This record gives sequence, structure tokens and C-alpha cells, in this order.
Amino acid sequence: MASNSNVGGNVVSQNGSWSIVRGLGLIANLDDIRNIVVASHNGTPVFVKDLGTVQIGDAFRTAALVKNSSEAVGGVIVARTGENTKDGDRPREGENPAD
Repeated sequence: MASNSNVGGNVVSQNGSWSIVRGLGLIANLDDIRNIVVASHNGTPVFVKDLGTVQIGDAFRTAALVKNSSEAVGGVIVARTGENTKDGDRPREGENPAD
């Protein structure tokens, strides 16, 4: 993993709310995450490794698209103001559709 990269994590669920966990740069391996200080208690640092197991896991999933009681694949089209979304699936003049 490259240094200074913003990376997503997962969430911590507490009291009915989620706190998103993110790593902002300078984290190269799991030990770097384990050794992050998140608090102190009577002057003693509390590290991430003191709170639980740090490991590589599955990607965090918050929702699924369902059609007729089965999962489906979908997409979102974001259009600029004044653009014609009906032409969004056609190649522009001079473009190769295979590119």
C-alpha cells in the first residue's frame, strides 16, 4: 500500500450509531494500525490493539440492490445540468465504442 493514501475501513457500532473508521496516509501495514493511540487513561496510551483484533477483512457493505426478491446489479447515472442523459450510453462522434 502506498504511503499517504486515504483508505476506507469499517465502522464501529456503539449506542445505535456508527463511527466510520478511516486510515489517512502513512499506514503501511497492520502493525501501524495496531499501534495508533486512540486515547489515554491516567497518562497511559490506549492503542487500537488494546481494543480488539486488527486484521484484513472483507469489504464493508451497507446495502444491496434487490429486484423481485433477488439481489441485482445496478448503476447510477449522474448528469451535469443541461446534459442529455439519453445520449450517455452512445459513443461520441469519433470515439471507438470498444475503448
